[in-house]
Amino acid sequence: MRKAREAGPPAKSLMPVYLTVALTERTLLAAQKRGADLFGGALQQPQWRRQLRMLRAAMVGRF
Repeated sequence: MRKAREAGPPAKSLMPVYLTVALTERTLLAAQKRGADLFGGALQQPQWRRQLRMLRAAMVGRF
């Protein structure tokens, strides 16, 4: 994610394509935190939180 942030924001016309990227970092951090217990439960946040995160990314223009 750091490398993607350093590359700068995507073009405005491509922003809707990249909105799901806003969810990636949280999921990967949760998987890393769980370690060996990766399949012990849900990694994703509730859907309403994911939607708010994508809305924020769309409005701010960064992930």
